[in-house]
Amino acid sequence: MNGIKKILPLLLIVLLMAMQWTGLGANHAQAASVSQDTVSLSIIGLDSDKPIQALTQVKVPEDSSINDVLNALMQENKSLNVVEDNSYGSPMVTSIKGLAQGDKGKNSGWLIYKNGIGLSASMADTAVHNGDDILFRYTSDYSTDQTVDATLKVTDQKGKTMISKSVHQQLVDGATAYDLLKAVTEAENVNLDVSFYSGMGFSINGIDHIVPDYSTDQSYWGLFINGQFATDAGASTYRLKPNDTIQFKVISDNGSNDGQSAADSNSGSSSHEDTGSGSPQMHSDVSSKQLERAITQATGYINQNNSFDFYGAMAYRLLNKELPQRFIDSLAKTLTDNGGSFRNVTDYEKLVLSVSAAGGDATDFAGTNLVKGIYASQRMTNQGNNGVIYGLLALDSGKYQVPKDAVWSRERLLNDIISQQNKDGGWALTGEESSVDLTGMALAALAPYKNQAAVKTAITKATAYLSNQQNKDGGYGSKINGGDSSESTAQAIIGLTAVGVDPAGKAFTKGQANLLTHLLDFQAESGGYRHLLTDKQANSLSTPQALLALVSYQSFLKDKHTSFQFNNDGKTLAATSVKSQQGPDVKDAQHAAKASADGEKSKETARGAAQRLPDTATPIGNALLIGTLLLICGLAFLMYNRKKNKGVRS
Repeated sequence: MNGIKKILPLLLIVLLMAMQWTGLGANHAQAASVSQDTVSLSIIGLDSDKPIQALTQVKVPEDSSINDVLNALMQENKSLNVVEDNSYGSPMVTSIKGLAQGDKGKNSGWLIYKNGIGLSASMADTAVHNGDDILFRYTSDYSTDQTVDATLKVTDQKGKTMISKSVHQQLVDGATAYDLLKAVTEAENVNLDVSFYSGMGFSINGIDHIVPDYSTDQSYWGLFINGQFATDAGASTYRLKPNDTIQFKVISDNGSNDGQSAADSNSGSSSHEDTGSGSPQMHSDVSSKQLERAITQATGYINQNNSFDFYGAMAYRLLNKELPQRFIDSLAKTLTDNGGSFRNVTDYEKLVLSVSAAGGDATDFAGTNLVKGIYASQRMTNQGNNGVIYGLLALDSGKYQVPKDAVWSRERLLNDIISQQNKDGGWALTGEESSVDLTGMALAALAPYKNQAAVKTAITKATAYLSNQQNKDGGYGSKINGGDSSESTAQAIIGLTAVGVDPAGKAFTKGQANLLTHLLDFQAESGGYRHLLTDKQANSLSTPQALLALVSYQSFLKDKHTSFQFNNDGKTLAATSVKSQQGPDVKDAQHAAKASADGEKSKETARGAAQRLPDTATPIGNALLIGTLLLICGLAFLMYNRKKNKGVRS
């Protein structure tokens, strides 16, 4: 009996620990996994061209309300500063980012729309479902809110009309083509299968269970606006105009459907071989629609993740897109943080390229002559050929004047680049092991001087080098890059298009792949581009380079070459107060992009935390606390029992 008493405390401790580990120390229930719906949301203030919140996706649990969607977005973007009034029993938005009800008149305020239609109940009582589109819009007079009439047509791959319906006085002015489709399919009880892409919004996968398979016959749901194939807009980005006719039609890029392909409907023939005469056209393996879609998705990824750098800035300039003010401010902040000067010449060069692409004068940006930091540099070659190549590219980006007594004149930079070309035709950072990446940018720097004999010879040798180095998959393998990287392919495309060489032509087609098709293989579901094909997620440093390559090819198709010499006559560029600039404290634009990408990961984590339901089914914390207390009690009882036994023995 005494033996049992001695081991009883020990058995109690073991039992308590087992209960704690297994969760049996409390009334424990397994938490059920929560299915989520993807909803799009945008917020438009006084200027529809400059939304307070650009179209973005928000993921919420099933059976959530519009209020839940707004709260989830607020967790991600606290700068929205949404103010709600709950005095009427249900939350009502009274102010967003300082724009409040009554600011523009007694009838001014915020209105809310679901799929382009005004709410019939409060936002807390209006449920959302997967694929819904939510719009918050400020009006100066809600009594005169306008609607638009539009007609929807849906046609299958055989040309059969599936839906033909006119909508009158239901859709708000500002509704999109997607809102029209969503409203009609819901009313008609027609299944709609969609996916969300950054920068594009919802893309149509299937309508009434008709899901084209692009991988087998290059068919997809195409958008037509008043009979014209939409090349510059998507269903979620095109805002309806009065009496528009919107058609969704199954089309094919290989011409297998009864109608024309998207490429044919806009540019005639979709395939050709570049003979060197006339304007080059799109090759059959990549359609104009594919290229446009890839550019739109990459642009959306960069904007969504704030992944802007000088590559992205140059791409935006070629697209005639205005760079966001936050990027301009980050450039000024970089200058301020470094006291207006840099040790490395490449820091000046990246800033000059960014400012020039943004439409500014790099000789006087934020009170600093960045161009002088290049032509007066005493450390031009300290970073190998990087400094010289990007230096010439930067000077030409704004056609900047260089003093006669400059340390580095254009002529000196040009001659230095040519002299550093290796025997195999490529350029290396240092030494004789040529780099595809650097060779591509060397071609871009040499392009404005290609009529000079020495430059023409260098370009011919470099083009041959890039073709010879290409592997059977259409790309380039490199130990330094960790394998076949998107950056190498992108840099090659950038350089080749700059000198007027087709990266999808015969010389750069290996097997069934060329440089362009290979680059597209790196695109992730998010719209961004991966560093390596084996990577699971897009890379914020890889994507801007890929975008510049895609846009360069698009420019090449139009003008037979790509120019990075920007005419900024009549343009102005100014940064807002650096003190008001929010964001990471960075040393250059590339670091800012990386920090921003890391921030996005944190935002995603925060969003996930905000969207989780309370853990009412998993009181594991309480179980651990109770178990710990019982464990302490057991140890105390054991010590007391030992002392008692010791006292008895003595």
